[in-house]
Amino acid sequence: MNFFKIYFIAIFLLFGVTVFAQVQINRPVELVGNTFDAKIKGIKSVTDSLDATSVESIQSGILIYAVASGSNNNFFLNISPPINFYQPGMVFNFLSNQTITGSTTLNINNLGAKPITKSVNMPLAGCEIQNNQAVTVVFDGTNFQMTSALALFGPPPTTSNAGPDQLNVTANTTVNLAANIPSNGTGVWNLISGAGGTIASPSSPTSTFTGQPLTTYTLVWAISNSCATSTDTVIISFASCAVPGTQTFNYSGSIANFTVPVCITSITIQAYGAQGGDGCCSASVPGGKGAYILGTVNVTPGDILGILVGQQGGFRSGGGGGSFIWNTSNANTLLVAAGGGGGGGDTKNGSVAPTAGDGQITTTTSSGGGTGTAAGGTGGNGGTGGAPNPVWSGSGGGAGWSSNGADGQYGGEAIGTGGASPVNGGAAGNAGLNGGVGGYGGGGGATYPGGGGGGYNGGGGGNAWIAGGGNYAGGGGGGSSYYINGIPGNGSASGFQSGNGLVVLTW
Repeated sequence: MNFFKIYFIAIFLLFGVTVFAQVQINRPVELVGNTFDAKIKGIKSVTDSLDATSVESIQSGILIYAVASGSNNNFFLNISPPINFYQPGMVFNFLSNQTITGSTTLNINNLGAKPITKSVNMPLAGCEIQNNQAVTVVFDGTNFQMTSALALFGPPPTTSNAGPDQLNVTANTTVNLAANIPSNGTGVWNLISGAGGTIASPSSPTSTFTGQPLTTYTLVWAISNSCATSTDTVIISFASCAVPGTQTFNYSGSIANFTVPVCITSITIQAYGAQGGDGCCSASVPGGKGAYILGTVNVTPGDILGILVGQQGGFRSGGGGGSFIWNTSNANTLLVAAGGGGGGGDTKNGSVAPTAGDGQITTTTSSGGGTGTAAGGTGGNGGTGGAPNPVWSGSGGGAGWSSNGADGQYGGEAIGTGGASPVNGGAAGNAGLNGGVGGYGGGGGATYPGGGGGGYNGGGGGNAWIAGGGNYAGGGGGGSSYYINGIPGNGSASGFQSGNGLVVLTW
């Protein structure tokens, strides 16, 4: 049979369905039967998309079947020979390469993604197509309706949110992660890229992450259940090590915070306690001066140091506040510079006003204070209040590191209250009647006797008393200083600072 007759028969047989085809077959073929029973035999081993289709290729399903590719709920099929357009009624079979977690699309031969739906036009939900599942869909002109059975294994996991990127972090090399808490499934952090990074608690969405300077990291937060896994990534990068620097803290009336910079493992601290207020009246005594203490402490990048700078005591015998530096990350006291006691008051009928105590660099007890019985007791952590004999009036003790100073004992006039410790906010002690307000953390004075100075151990408040026809009003005791390593640096001194306190950090 020649080629011309083959062309004619092919056109005649297909004309009834309005499809025209011209096939040139460069091999022997055979036409069996006639009219509507005629068959072409001999076409086989079709491998190229431009070859004529054989019975074998139809039986293998290569026209309507493929293994899917794609990800993130998007399927791609490459049908060979390729189709040129979507037409309602087209049926396609594919083998899934993923477990879906929500609404899903199908794209065949790059003709455009169309939704895969169930129950005509409802979007798919998580787990309704599983990995390696055989799926059949029919194109309805808008969607691919899924006609094969849905795989139902429960609801999908919570959609993962790894939190915002943290770029060029300069304060430290440790950050807090901020992923979402799963309501369905369990989450875990994984480090995808970046050298030397450590996730402290991989199952915690708010775990800390520690890296290295000049390094960028990619982390993934994966939330999984028996159905599927949802993932999201976060980028964290750290800047270079901090350059050497200095920061000065003056009195402000509040506690300041300082974050230890990247790569810094030690800081030198210079701390000055505040001077006590001057006494009153006809023979007033100057307030004791604050201590100066120097030391170098070990720190970790990212530590937050709390800093309270002492305030000078108010006129009429207010005690001076100490200057305190501590590590809020572990509540360790690093260094305290003691404040001076408030000055003594009036001297009548030849009495002599005892002096006020200076802030001391001793790291054990509160020393200094007025002479004789003029100064209050040494004080424990918070300085004791004045306790006159016979009773007249006493002033408040200075604050210690962890406890307030004691109030002055009531006499013929109102008492002066003790200063508040840094743990309790560092407030100044209030004055007694006509007395002076203490500095930030210092004890308040009561008319004439001086309030105690603040410190690691606060100084005691002064006493006022009458004896031998004279009126006596003692100065307050100075506080004691503290250094975490025990021995202050060279140059530290008792009775050094006038006015308000000061703190200088150098790294």
